[in-house]
Amino acid sequence: MKCSGRPEVSDSVADAKLAKHAGVDRAFAERTEPFARSLAPAEQARTQKTLTPETGESTFGPEVGTGMRRFLIPLVFLLTTGGVWACGDKLMLITGVRLSGLKPARSASILAYSKENSASSTAIRQIQLQPALTKAGHRFQVVEDAARLADALKTGKYDLVIADVAVAGELSQLVQSAPSHPAILPVAFNRTKAEQSAAQKKYHCLLKAPSDPEHYLAAIDQAMEWKAKAPVR
Repeated sequence: MKCSGRPEVSDSVADAKLAKHAGVDRAFAERTEPFARSLAPAEQARTQKTLTPETGESTFGPEVGTGMRRFLIPLVFLLTTGGVWACGDKLMLITGVRLSGLKPARSASILAYSKENSASSTAIRQIQLQPALTKAGHRFQVVEDAARLADALKTGKYDLVIADVAVAGELSQLVQSAPSHPAILPVAFNRTKAEQSAAQKKYHCLLKAPSDPEHYLAAIDQAMEWKAKAPVR
């Protein structure tokens, strides 16, 4: 008795469907065979094609198709992910990870010199208020006059001193004589490209403002790398 809930399928229709699927598997195997052979000699030996005694045509059994798929699926994954790893920034976007969410190699203790009434004063204060910098572990102390800057350098321990590029030069001797030997990270506030390039060359690092938290983090990391490489003065 046949089940009344399912439509009957004739043998000819079933045979046609099986033949269609077999043709797809065979075409797939034939297209991928040269590629698989060139990259996986061991897999080729285990999945070698055979000749049918009746026609002499090349055929592939179920074991060959299965083995080839096992080889090709991880290979395609590695090739595609390799392309992503080649572009670091795109990888972070694809995986939903932003630079501001990454911990730096080392958090920094930063003394920010926000000279009162200077053009960069507001920008420097906004930099130290960025949540991304606090989340990364960086610690800030802000001073507004030269006397407090000198006292902080004598009594505190800092990795970096952030100051406007216009006064960074005159602060160099004071900063170099500090017991903790901090590095200067100059702030280029609305400076031309030529001025930025000159400051980068002189101080080996530069923080451009206004900008985004990703740039601020990158500038701090660059300054920390320079401090680690520079000889102790």
